[in-house]
Amino acid sequence: MNQLRDSLLFEGAVTAMGCRVWQEPPATRRAALRVISIALRLVSENRTEAEYRAWRLAAYRRQQKSKINDNREMLHQKKMKREGFVYLCRNNRNGLTKIGFSKVPDFRESTLQSEEPDVAMLCQMRGTMADEKNLHKLYAKHRVRGEWFRLSQEDINLIAVVATVVKAIA
Repeated sequence: MNQLRDSLLFEGAVTAMGCRVWQEPPATRRAALRVISIALRLVSENRTEAEYRAWRLAAYRRQQKSKINDNREMLHQKKMKREGFVYLCRNNRNGLTKIGFSKVPDFRESTLQSEEPDVAMLCQMRGTMADEKNLHKLYAKHRVRGEWFRLSQEDINLIAVVATVVKAIA
């Protein structure tokens, strides 16, 4: 029943527009058909024009948000694949160990020393930001804050051995 009503409404709208629409250029025809389809949607869904515009605006915003999230994800993936070094630095004052990533770990050590003078590089290995994040996940229960962990000497030795093996392979 609704389909019949919609088709009659469509035919009526086209008739009301007259044959003039079909004599116009294709872009004008498309625009006219779009107006007709919007009018039919409003009638069939019992919406006002303002409700329809609000619905379309919400749909457009969802689409834009989805595109932004896709772009963020793509940039995040690129960032995680970036090559550099995963390093361990120890703050000798409080015994905390930093698991970090840097392109130039020796420079990073000097910047850390400007904040905490008693910081020393324990080891470094070639890797990606994803490797750093994996170490963060592995030692999550030892996290104190940010990238600083309370690691035992055994944990540090294990990571140092892995770093040595990675150096030998590379």
